[in-house]
Amino acid sequence: PQAALAHYALIMRKAWFVTRVRVLVAVCILVALVLIGRLYMLQVMQGDVYLARAEAQATTQTSPLLLRDSIYFSDKHGNLVIAATITTNACSSASQRYYPGGSLAAQEIGFVAYNNDDIQKGRYGLERYYEQTLAREEELSYSNFFVELFGAAKAVFGVTPKTGDLITTLEPVAQAELERTLEEYDAEWNPRLAGGIVMDPKTGEIVAMAVYPSFDLNAFNKEDDPLIFANPLVENVYEMGSIMKPLTMAAGLDSGAVTPQTTYNDTGEIVLDQKTIRNHDGLARGIVDMQEILSQSLNLGASFIAQRMGKETMREYFLDKFKLGSETGIDLPGEIRGLTTNLNTS
Repeated sequence: PQAALAHYALIMRKAWFVTRVRVLVAVCILVALVLIGRLYMLQVMQGDVYLARAEAQATTQTSPLLLRDSIYFSDKHGNLVIAATITTNACSSASQRYYPGGSLAAQEIGFVAYNNDDIQKGRYGLERYYEQTLAREEELSYSNFFVELFGAAKAVFGVTPKTGDLITTLEPVAQAELERTLEEYDAEWNPRLAGGIVMDPKTGEIVAMAVYPSFDLNAFNKEDDPLIFANPLVENVYEMGSIMKPLTMAAGLDSGAVTPQTTYNDTGEIVLDQKTIRNHDGLARGIVDMQEILSQSLNLGASFIAQRMGKETMREYFLDKFKLGSETGIDLPGEIRGLTTNLNTS
């Protein structure tokens, strides 16, 4: 019995030793992971900020550090692509806004610059519209270290936006294609200005918006004319062209003034309120159905539908339902509402 008890005690001591070793190893691994995560947070995620602070202690700082959250594009797969971020110049102890896309969506993104003071702020586009969101204080917050630790681990495998970052609906491939198309259009037709908007018809999200000519966001100070920084698609008003025809047709069909089977006699020219209205070529088409109004872009056809609706119905659709005299609410600065005073007159 004594030998058995001694053997059992030996086994228990060995088991206890193994257990203590395992616990010690687990604790060491946990401490190592915490230290690695902490180092990653300090050296990678916030390295630029601490580098700038360290250099500022050894050199004379001529301007405040630029601390600003990022702006992202969203591709069609839901991945985020950086549109605007912060870089630090180790040689000059200065932080600056950097735009990896260069001129991509320049008028929509906007840029950060001084304006008769020593503080850099958003001056155009989203940088200006979301100034209060993107600008942040110099002091860093560590409310929960473990949340940040695991957030840092997640960031290793992909882009993880921070609170204050701005995620746009602009799709970088569609944006680049739209800008390329506008450049080709400019080369062929030489307009004073060209622009285009690509919208998701189901959600109203702006997938791409571009103006030509454009500029490089990283070299905006080389531009002589400040008007190139503005977004005329949002900040200007334009006389509507043939888009009025499908809008008029939609109102006519919805109100019941016309049906797809309705026809009219197209004479090529009519006089209304002492004003002559003609088709673009002045030619008569004879008996025409509603589809041909859109297919041939017939001015007389749109006038026919407007007369069938009457002034009050047309005013209701264009002002109250289509809201042509209202702002869209797009989150870009300087939006101008449509000029519709002529619809308010009897």
